Amino acid sequence: MRAPFVLVLVLVLALALGPAGVTGCNDGRTRKDDAVPAAPAGREGDEVTLRLEVPGRARYGERVTAKASLVNATSEPVMVESFALWAGSTSIASVGSEGFEARRDERGRRIVEGTYLVEDLGPVARAPGPPRWEWAGTEKLVTGPVIVPTASLTISGAFEAIDETGGRVEARVRLRRLPRGTALLKVTGYRREPVVRPGPGPAPGGPPSGKYVAVARERVVVEPSDELPAGTEPLAPDTEADLVPVGPGEKRVYRFFVALGTFERLEVRERSGAAAVAIERPAYDLAEARARCGFPVERYAYLADPQAWALESPDGRACLAAADRHVALGGRLIPLVERLNESGRAAVAIYRGETEPPRDTLARKLAERGVSVRAEPEKGGTFRGVAEVTPADVFALLEELAARGRWLDGLEVVPAR
Repeated sequence: MRAPFVLVLVLVLALALGPAGVTGCNDGRTRKDDAVPAAPAGREGDEVTLRLEVPGRARYGERVTAKASLVNATSEPVMVESFALWAGSTSIASVGSEGFEARRDERGRRIVEGTYLVEDLGPVARAPGPPRWEWAGTEKLVTGPVIVPTASLTISGAFEAIDETGGRVEARVRLRRLPRGTALLKVTGYRREPVVRPGPGPAPGGPPSGKYVAVARERVVVEPSDELPAGTEPLAPDTEADLVPVGPGEKRVYRFFVALGTFERLEVRERSGAAAVAIERPAYDLAEARARCGFPVERYAYLADPQAWALESPDGRACLAAADRHVALGGRLIPLVERLNESGRAAVAIYRGETEPPRDTLARKLAERGVSVRAEPEKGGTFRGVAEVTPADVFALLEELAARGRWLDGLEVVPAR
């Protein structure tokens, strides 16, 4: 296997070369909580570097990893407003600031409280609406990763080297300086708890046939702090063991917050940098694959190894075509190809609901051809058969399905339709 050539692009973001661009300094009219001190004159060499690493070349359809790093060589911390990696027009990794609403308690502390709502449809026959967070309070705060002097922050993401990405990778960065004396708020408590008896909650924008119920509550306490802000990793809440972590709408909480008014007056620096991955075109062209498969193509994908095109028609036909062979069958093939490109293997269900592992000719034949097949117990005492498919196995699987008139529906073998 050839050693990958890695292209490294280093950009310099001048962050502390003088006070230009700073507005809203504390002139006596700004609230103490929103204080933003004047920026000191920067020293020569103060900078934040952006380092972008990508392979110099990749085979068409190959899964490629890109990495971008920020290193803070300035004398002050910086808060990351946004830091993202893009492959073509697709975002493959991102991190940045989050906005919250807070209220004041009797001690003057800011309390961020949220309720996680899910739609309870009852007998209504439709998919539920997306779950969401609702936040209490009107005072707006911002939190985000903070990179202290000499520290760094790295993000990485993967993409397929195909025409849609064009092999172009771009890193985009937007930072806020945190000069000494900036009014900061530190997290002193962070807890998430389940709602033991779910109660009705509002259904903002939801249809009248469903109702939203609260399943979890989150509470973050933040208080003024004179500490040097730091922390690029989001905090994990103190959580009861039986609470299932929530997903959609999740907001990341970092160690330090600032009031929105303060955040908007912090000095901004932004930059982007790009690098290109040279994509080696496949020897076997898509047009040849279309001609060999012989049906109108609605969707297609490329399997980098064994260098084959997966084609699907509007009427349910599928075909995998390489330079030396092809196989046609019914169903959907592209989900299998996408899984193989992403992780190098895929679990395909070849039977379900059997009272005992069947002496199935398909399972036996796949095992004879070197494909790993296992029987897994299901609820109710039945079994399902799973074939662990690798790129080297994919033609064997499809050829055996086609010989038996079976279809592949994504990651499951089904009868012909």
